[in-house]
Amino acid sequence: MDWCLRAQITTYYFGHWQMHEPELTDMRDPISYRRIRGSCHCGNIRVTFDRPDSGPAIPVRACGCGLCTKHRAVWTSHPDGQFYLRIADDSRVRRYRFGTKTADFHVCLTCGVIPIVTCVIEGIRYAVFNVNTFDDVDRSQLVETAANFEGETTETRLARRRRNWTPEAVRSEGEDWAASC
Repeated sequence: MDWCLRAQITTYYFGHWQMHEPELTDMRDPISYRRIRGSCHCGNIRVTFDRPDSGPAIPVRACGCGLCTKHRAVWTSHPDGQFYLRIADDSRVRRYRFGTKTADFHVCLTCGVIPIVTCVIEGIRYAVFNVNTFDDVDRSQLVETAANFEGETTETRLARRRRNWTPEAVRSEGEDWAASC
């Protein structure tokens, strides 16, 4: 690379401007994101999921556990995305844990809907989203597969979540997430 052509490049990444030195990899197209909003029925729990836009199809997992089966919950996530969670009245939300007790199912006490499940791993909160709570997704775009996580050790389960679930957006000082959700 010609040194006189070196300059800092500014990119917009996960809601923040970042400066970096150009590299050969900077020649690729920037990643675009599809913003998906969802909520419980009454709107107390609101989620915004910024998913890398790789076409109209969204892979979703139908978990076979008793809770997901009884609630007809179907989940999606993307490790290169980010999410925002806004709860209007936290006293109307119950965080339900079962099995390995490593994930919080956010249950709205007013309407009974579970729009999101979160898990904190090494200080980072990750999530999966119930696609049945999405406000702006055509159901024909959801490509469903069955999933069975029975028999996983806690370590295996946490490693899978870290690889596959969506990390929470990093809040800048003074940033208000209300506009995102």
